[in-house]
Amino acid sequence: DGTFRGYNEVNRAEAAKFLLLAKGINVSEITYSRFSDVDPSAWYAKYVEKAAELGIISGYSDGTFRPANTINTAEFLKMLTLTFNLQTNLSYSYKDVDSGAWYAQYVGIAPKYNLFPDRTNGYLYPTAYLTRYEVAVAIYEYLINK
Repeated sequence: DGTFRGYNEVNRAEAAKFLLLAKGINVSEITYSRFSDVDPSAWYAKYVEKAAELGIISGYSDGTFRPANTINTAEFLKMLTLTFNLQTNLSYSYKDVDSGAWYAQYVGIAPKYNLFPDRTNGYLYPTAYLTRYEVAVAIYEYLINK
């Protein structure tokens, strides 16, 4: 309908599409066949397949991808890191990120590229679901600061 709906949360399928488009990856020649819960005719099927092929995303042990699940900050940072082959284990000073967390290795890209300029209070909020606005800003910040 031509609207952006910036405050809508981003799901896994949308995140895959946003990141592949940001990197300029073409999916027109992709044939979908990977996850049992992704309809091959769905608008996002080719993006999910290509992102999985590139190791940007993975499914669950039951063979599903769960494309409608919303993504949180930690998951997005991992996806962004893998999409652009960014350095891991960069320093950070977020008060709410434990150094032993599975996602800690990806967190340092947030301050390095100023991915979340509205989060200025020393907290990353790694489990917070991301909106379309936040993902668009994060991708933009990465692209202009790389």
